[in-house]
Amino acid sequence: MINIQEIVIVNLTGAILFLILPFLRLKSKEYMHFGDYLFNLMSWVSFGALIIEIFTFLIDGRYGVMWRILSYLFNGYLFLASSGVGMLWILFLDYTIYHSLKRLRQHIVPIIIPFLLVAVLVVLDMFGTGNIFYITPDNVYVRGPLVSISYIVMFLYYAYSFILAIIAAKNNAHIPFPLHYFVLPCVFGTLFQGIHYGITIGWFCVSIAFMLIQMQVKNLNAYVDDLSGLYNHQYYNYYIDKIVRSGKCRTLVGIMMDMNHFKSINDQYGHMMGDDAIRNLGNILTRISTEHITAFRLSGDEFAIISDNLSEQETKQLIDSLMKEIDSFNTKNEKPYTISLAIGYVLYDNSEFNSDAFFHQMDKKMYESKSAYYSQHPNNRRRS
Repeated sequence: MINIQEIVIVNLTGAILFLILPFLRLKSKEYMHFGDYLFNLMSWVSFGALIIEIFTFLIDGRYGVMWRILSYLFNGYLFLASSGVGMLWILFLDYTIYHSLKRLRQHIVPIIIPFLLVAVLVVLDMFGTGNIFYITPDNVYVRGPLVSISYIVMFLYYAYSFILAIIAAKNNAHIPFPLHYFVLPCVFGTLFQGIHYGITIGWFCVSIAFMLIQMQVKNLNAYVDDLSGLYNHQYYNYYIDKIVRSGKCRTLVGIMMDMNHFKSINDQYGHMMGDDAIRNLGNILTRISTEHITAFRLSGDEFAIISDNLSEQETKQLIDSLMKEIDSFNTKNEKPYTISLAIGYVLYDNSEFNSDAFFHQMDKKMYESKSAYYSQHPNNRRRS
């Protein structure tokens, strides 16, 4: 027998946990990046599922056309939310590992196809096909013969997250947190509720998973620069050391960048506009990053790109792509400032690698570029 009071208490407790999450994150909108938006979207989808699930039990078996329509809509949302959270989890994890919108765009199609399959079946069920679920003439919810597809899709997403972590480890990427903190509560809750219909523990376990991941994300923030959304100098040191110790790359590519006349942006338009320039450059570097191209904000207006998988020609092509992005930003965005970069790059033999010498050479090449820029723009030298 279904215990409505128990369902209400458990789901409202889970909903309260989700309402607490924003206070734990303590991020204003101007410091939020794509990964934060994905995390928040997952949270709100799950919060909605906790509330809606209560109503699915309250209206189940109630006579009337309105209740029938709501029953279809609410149950349809729950199935879409289950697969949707799995899909968003993969997107969030991928972005958190690589900080690369370019990589996400390249992999987005195979990631969303399973979710779209469930979405199509759910939409068809709205017209009475009864594939995943259906509502009887008495307005009672019943699982359909293909309900297992929604469970399989969700479990595939969670299984793929471990595959993604294994691939990341092989690429010397940083795994941001133990994946089982999120996956195991979600899988346990879903399986238990799937076997024992009427015990609403699934979405409550999802809320526990979010709390566990939120605590781990705080540790991740030690490696991420809030303003630019890029990895910071601390992670740069860790990343370089990890690549060298792996012995998997023969040549390490380093690109050092410094914003020209950044001081004049602060002096003329204020530090808020200077922060805006840093933030926009961070967004640009995020767009060109991939699993083999990682961007860092080292300090102030100084940035770097590190890759273990580029030839010199590919490095020049990457710089050309970056400059095109910069030109596009300066042309299309109505900002009082323009972004200009001094760029220097080095290709370093990993067999004789020295991290200090590597950094020094990048820095030297960048300052040569900066000197060349100011020799051509002498009026800007004092405002650099």
